[in-house]
This record gives sequence, C-alpha cells and structure tokens, in this order.
Amino acid sequence: MLGRKSGFGALVKADAPHIIVTHCVLHRHALATKILPPKLAEVLQIVVESVNYVRNSATKHRIFNELCKEMGSEIEVLLYHCNVRWLSRGKVLYRVFAMHVELALFLREHQHCHADYFKNSEFILILAYMADIFAALNQQMQGGGINIIEAEENLKAFQKSYRYGND
Repeated sequence: MLGRKSGFGALVKADAPHIIVTHCVLHRHALATKILPPKLAEVLQIVVESVNYVRNSATKHRIFNELCKEMGSEIEVLLYHCNVRWLSRGKVLYRVFAMHVELALFLREHQHCHADYFKNSEFILILAYMADIFAALNQQMQGGGINIIEAEENLKAFQKSYRYGND
C-alpha cells in the first residue's frame, strides 16, 4: 500500500512531494512484537496454544468456566487469541496471568503438554512481565490525544524494554 513506486505513498508524493509518508504506528507495534526475544516468544506461544486449547472446544471452555467458579476466581473466561487480533495480546496475557493457577490445574487434568510450564516460577515471572508491558503499550498506543511522535517514542521504549528482558 505504501510502496515507493506504485503504492499510495508514491501517488501522494507525486502530487505533494513535501508530504512525509509513514507506516501506521500500530502496524509497527505488530511488527515489533513478531521479533520478540526467544524466551518471550516461547512464553507467548505457550500462552496462545494453551488459551486456544481451552477456547477451541465449547465443552472444554464450559468445564474450565465451572472450574473457575468452583475455585472462586474473579475472572472465569479466557479471551481467545489469534494473530488477527494482536491488539488484544495484553488483555489475553493479563487474563492468563490472573488465572494461571486455574489454567495449570485444568491443563494438568487434561494431560496437556504445556501444563508443567504454569508451575515454573520463571515462566510465571516472564508472563507477568509481558502482561504488564503489552497492557501498558496497548493503553499508550490506543489512548486518546496521542500524536505520531508520542506513539513512535512509546514503540521505541517498548522495543528497548523487551530487549532488556532478553538479558
């Protein structure tokens, strides 16, 4: 769409060469999250697979919901995740972190391959870290009154923060 030779950017530049053409900052956020450090990417993949395991079956979803009610959980529903809805990653990660005890028990009962991850303290710490970072970034990127310069600064700070998490 923004191609230099034949896209929208080229057409706009042909009529108004002083215009600066840039990618959508939210699209940059999506691209930035695709190059997460290996540990963070692994945690995100495990979370997505675990959530989708519960949500892909209506029966499993109802059983998980009942388990949460029995355990007195404040939140009883996991949010479905797919790559198209990448803006919701922060909310998905937050819910999984808030419900990680219930999810661990459910996955253990169903002998799922990811059940042991939710008992691992390092995994839980990385999950909490990612939930905070994604939630804060989503709020900063989608909040009202933000301009392109602030959004760009928020994105750069996000990229630096997850590089730090790789150390």
